[in-house]
Amino acid sequence: LKHLDISSNKLVGAFPSAVSTLHQLEYLDIGSNSFTGSLQFLGSLCTSTNGNKLRVFGASKNHFTHAMPLHIGRCADLESLDISRNKLTNTIPTAIGSLFKLNTLYLNNNHFGHVIPSEIGACTTLTLLALQENYFTGSIPGELGSLHVLQSLVLDHNTLGGTHIPTNLLYCSSLKVLSMSNTGLAGNMDDVSIDVGGSSKAIGDSFPKLRILNLQLNMLSGMTHC
Repeated sequence: LKHLDISSNKLVGAFPSAVSTLHQLEYLDIGSNSFTGSLQFLGSLCTSTNGNKLRVFGASKNHFTHAMPLHIGRCADLESLDISRNKLTNTIPTAIGSLFKLNTLYLNNNHFGHVIPSEIGACTTLTLLALQENYFTGSIPGELGSLHVLQSLVLDHNTLGGTHIPTNLLYCSSLKVLSMSNTGLAGNMDDVSIDVGGSSKAIGDSFPKLRILNLQLNMLSGMTHC
């Protein structure tokens, strides 16, 4: 079995760990059910000793709790990971930086906290990064500037604060969507910019492919010259 999709049903309880015996599984979607417990089975599913080559894993819109598996880095062939809209807690493990083939990462609408891990910057094939609706604090890590093919960065409803976006994000030259609503941005709109060598560069000038810029529900004032 290579493809298993049981999404959008009424399944409940803990997800069976026996799935780790499906050694040829490449696609697994269990989203939009009522599964509970932890996602620790994911680490077991992806162990190299099993020879699994899981490329797509979806578990959004369930009731999973606890922390993200510390051994998520075992899933080295993952191209898409969607564990959004659960009740996952704690930090994102640094092993996330081992997912070098990842294209899309949906961690939004959970209870993740602390800082956004800089290790995400090692996932250089990412085109979409969704971290909104969590409890992240601190600044946006400059390492995200390594995501040269990133097209969509969504950080809404976290507590990131400040007025400057890290200079390294200038290297995200493919960025089309930048959404930072309700992130604690404050000050004059003219000051919300990229800080380059002590001078400011307007967001619109910084990202030539940008099509959507969402800064609503912050504490900005003045006029914009994006």
